[in-house]
Amino acid sequence: MKNYNLYFNLSLALALLITALGCQPTTFEGPIDPGTQPSELSQALLLDGDNLSGEMPTTTGAANSPKINHYQSSASVANDNILYIPLNIATQQAVERVYLQVTGADNYWALPAAVSPGQDNHVFQMGIPKRILEGQFELGIAVADQSGKISPTAFMAIQIEAPLRICQDGTAPPEISGTDGLTIKRLYFGDQPGVVTISYQMYQKPDRMDIFYDGQWATGTGNRVEAGSNIPASQCYDGAEGYVAGVNELSFFYDPAKSTHVDIYLSGCFGGTEWDFRVKCPEDWFGDLPDCPCHYDSSIDERVENGGQWADCGEASQVFHFGAAHEIRWFREGTSGPGQQCTYNAEGILITNGIAAGSPDIVSPEMCGSGLDWLDELSVNYLCEYSDHCLQDVRPWETIPCWEYLDLWKANQGANNCGGVTVSGIGHMLNLVGNLTCKEITVIIQEAIESEEASNYLTDFLLGTNTLFDKDVLRSDLQDWKATACDDDDDLLCIALNGALQNLED
Repeated sequence: MKNYNLYFNLSLALALLITALGCQPTTFEGPIDPGTQPSELSQALLLDGDNLSGEMPTTTGAANSPKINHYQSSASVANDNILYIPLNIATQQAVERVYLQVTGADNYWALPAAVSPGQDNHVFQMGIPKRILEGQFELGIAVADQSGKISPTAFMAIQIEAPLRICQDGTAPPEISGTDGLTIKRLYFGDQPGVVTISYQMYQKPDRMDIFYDGQWATGTGNRVEAGSNIPASQCYDGAEGYVAGVNELSFFYDPAKSTHVDIYLSGCFGGTEWDFRVKCPEDWFGDLPDCPCHYDSSIDERVENGGQWADCGEASQVFHFGAAHEIRWFREGTSGPGQQCTYNAEGILITNGIAAGSPDIVSPEMCGSGLDWLDELSVNYLCEYSDHCLQDVRPWETIPCWEYLDLWKANQGANNCGGVTVSGIGHMLNLVGNLTCKEITVIIQEAIESEEASNYLTDFLLGTNTLFDKDVLRSDLQDWKATACDDDDDLLCIALNGALQNLED
């Protein structure tokens, strides 16, 4: 499971834009055809600025007027989404305003800007409401400096397109390609959960990919896009963060119970770039991983198998696999694809069930954990946002119900189902577990073992050495332990104990 390769909420961002424009004059509330209703379209756009009647100011024509050097001449986006519009501006005085107008509209927008003298990039967000129908429109954009001089107008063709429905009824995902500027593809998947893998080719000029799922940034070629932040624009080869060249792939876990669509943002650098990508339908992501050896043997270190290699990780982390003694991993070097993890008890027998069992990884780390529990916890708390592995494999361990995590991240049963052992199992105490996370259950078990206040019955029950479920006794013993152990309700143990007691009341 765990190592440390660490939201962006589209719905939240759209809501913030709507809130910011609460006084925006809107006279039409129905569906809008972008090809025939330019005025209604303009007023419906979600922009952080002022909507004004009339024609947008035109260029002053002065030699020292600001100039939009590079801009996105075209963009495609599905409705109910956010379009990022990047501008590269050359100016002798500070630019304070951006004007934009839908061609043919009787109103325009004035947005605040802050671009210092020289040459710099400016990115603004434009929300596309759900009621905008498919079609195309043209947007004129100009900038004004602090003395009122206005740049020539740049024009951008925007296509509102239907989302793609793939991986349903045998529909295979097509290859998607593009060039400079931002392309946003909304893809609807079917009912099959699993790992979605996106293989991209950025060729020689670096481009950037960001994937948003279930209302948040899931993964990408750069750093996580925080709420309210813009995806950076780039002149080709300027070293902008997240812009990469060549071939690679990204993976994330798809769960139709949470959301059935994914938004893929591909930002092409300015300078005649090309890119393409292909989406692989959700699949049983651990089906192609090698089986765990039935017994721990440190000599497996660096052994090559199935196009990857094994690593002996020594002692297993007690933060993430409490009760395990040894750990090994399998991964492919240079990729961000799935990997295998196996844990063993003190006798070297494979653990195949329970919290202590190894869990395959959606995004495998190319290294073992620290082996130091405090450092493992520190890494998750402060470094997770920089690691796809941590986001995809560790965060669910500490945020979703433990029974669900153990079901989705199934422990490997070993070569030829050799038969292993259960360590720190939860099957006998699901009434207590409820929707507690594996992190919460782990801390209850750990603290019970170390505590003098936890009763013998409670400790034996948590460890599975006594599986007799007596709800009244269990609840009483938990309440007694909580009374002596909890001075701070924000402490993780106290939060977990409160959750366990609530589950026993239900």
